[in-house]
Amino acid sequence: EDLEKEGAFTGSYAINPINNEKIPVYVGNFVLAEYGSGMVMAVPAHDQRDFEFAKKYNIKIKIVIQPKDKELKNLEKAFVNNGILINSDKFNGLNNIKAQEEITKHLADFKKATINKFKVFKAIEIGSS
Repeated sequence: EDLEKEGAFTGSYAINPINNEKIPVYVGNFVLAEYGSGMVMAVPAHDQRDFEFAKKYNIKIKIVIQPKDKELKNLEKAFVNNGILINSDKFNGLNNIKAQEEITKHLADFKKATINKFKVFKAIEIGSS
């Protein structure tokens, strides 16, 4: 926790499969190896460690969860409570707990479609060889 958060921009970008936005890819020294699956999607508005990292490196902080009865602006710390999704495309208005289920389903469908698209491209490549 007391470790100074250090990182560097890789020069690469990822595409957010929910909204197709380009996201800068950074490496950092505070990633928890026992949490996640090897790839980290930082959500600086809703995780204090990511928030501090984003502030230090002037990374855009996009609010995607806010309280039901209040609009969040200019955060001074991460908002880590439950709330309603905003800035989240077709998931706007969902409770963040319910949204996790819906987004997981969406990403599973996205993964299947991507794999199927790859198989078609591979078949075309093999067929034209």
